[in-house]
Amino acid sequence: MCCDLRFPVDLANTLMKTLRKSARSRTTETSDQGAPTSRRLAIAGYASFFLAAFLLSLLLTFPHESILERALASALEGQPIKIRFETASPRPPLGYRLDQVVLSDARQPQRELTIDGISLTAPLLGAIGLSNTLAEFDADAFDGEIEGALARTKTGGSVVLTIADIDLTRATHGVLPEPTRVSGRLDLTLDLTGNPAKPEAGGEGSLLLAVRDLSFEHLIANGMRVPDLRFTSVEAEAEIHGSRLQLTSLRADGEQLDLSLSGDILLRQPIERSLLNLRFDLKPGPDAPPGLAILVRLLPKRPDESSPWKLRGTLAAPSLG
Repeated sequence: MCCDLRFPVDLANTLMKTLRKSARSRTTETSDQGAPTSRRLAIAGYASFFLAAFLLSLLLTFPHESILERALASALEGQPIKIRFETASPRPPLGYRLDQVVLSDARQPQRELTIDGISLTAPLLGAIGLSNTLAEFDADAFDGEIEGALARTKTGGSVVLTIADIDLTRATHGVLPEPTRVSGRLDLTLDLTGNPAKPEAGGEGSLLLAVRDLSFEHLIANGMRVPDLRFTSVEAEAEIHGSRLQLTSLRADGEQLDLSLSGDILLRQPIERSLLNLRFDLKPGPDAPPGLAILVRLLPKRPDESSPWKLRGTLAAPSLG
């Protein structure tokens, strides 16, 4: 008997057609579902790009310098110091970079200090109140570095300042009267707490100072020319109590002269009016110039050589007692 093979073949063809139709149907459904997603992603991408471009344009064209100038003028109104700068640029996320910053005396504008650049930033945690640090700053100044931080405290605020390797020749240029010259490299650390709303009350803190290879040239003291002096090292420690600077110790060592100094300085505004209550001792060295030995002999007589001399008066007009 002959077998009829058409039924199995027809059945196979029918199954293949059904599978192909089902596959085409799934592909169409997938494409239809993916199209809206792709369009949404494209729209989101374009929106993000234009938003970023807008923010960048706003950042670059924002009048940063004008705003900072007005803010500094307002903050320093009535203060003895004035600040101006050449350029200002944002420093993300929350900060600015100021270049060629000039500090001047409001009473004597010709007395100026120029700092190459200052960067000021506000930490994010401090800005939202999760940290006590309000601002951090660093500066390139006089071939050295200055770093510091401002923080809030229970009684007001605090400042920590570190100065490293400052060139005193550059730092004092334009500040000291001609032809006086001072040179050396300065390091300083200041830790001070106080109430910013009452700057006249001073604060509480400490100060450490060190100078390497310090020298004075053409120095005039109380109308008298002081012989040029050079010190290998100078180290000082002081405490700040309100408006009183308590100089715990100052020692200057050199081949020409050894100097020790201690006492109090009552700080006033302007600074030249600050009152002196200091004790000092001088010991000329083997390389002391003849003029220095003569100057020491002109100092007031002491009860004995172990007793220090006293320095009174003001910074502008000191007197020996």
